[in-house]
Amino acid sequence: MIDYYKILGVNNNCSKEEIRINYRKLCLKYHPDKNHTNNAGDKFKEVRDAYEILYNDELRKIYDLQILFKDIELTEEDYNLLLIYYHKIIESKEYKLFQLLYKSIPIKIKEDIWKRFKGEYCNQPIVVANRSIDILKLDIDEIVNLLIRSIDYNNQVLKIIYIFSKTGIYYLYLRKPPPYIIINNDNCKLYLKFYIY
Repeated sequence: MIDYYKILGVNNNCSKEEIRINYRKLCLKYHPDKNHTNNAGDKFKEVRDAYEILYNDELRKIYDLQILFKDIELTEEDYNLLLIYYHKIIESKEYKLFQLLYKSIPIKIKEDIWKRFKGEYCNQPIVVANRSIDILKLDIDEIVNLLIRSIDYNNQVLKIIYIFSKTGIYYLYLRKPPPYIIINNDNCKLYLKFYIY
């Protein structure tokens, strides 16, 4: 995936003003009329593409989601659904209250919490395993036995399972799953049983 932030020389939480300033500098540097090197035209096009994505608020949100979920293939419909959820969360009273609470915490305490979090969790591996179970055509109760390696279970390696059912899509993010999970499929049920080996 192309790193538009790197192309413009900005970080991913930069302001629109920073994007605009760096874009202008790079345009002057790589514009084909000013720069006659072989790759100036390509560089100029990269800079222009990066600016068009990052300066547009909606396109930037989608791009940031693509970076976040780069190991998971999402459709345009999935991205639209994520954006809807994003807007609902950002506009909620709870989120605004949380922002105020977070801003009221002294910087020293925030840094201490972050150091503790990184110390405890930074070595924890994350495995994104694209596993899915489609039960859209299932009409009777079914049991699926899933095996988890003991090393993955003990290290709480993240396992992701997508369940496509008649009642919707379930996204299971599991580190230490319970012995079983029951998924309602309208007129029947799917039982996921987990075994450690």
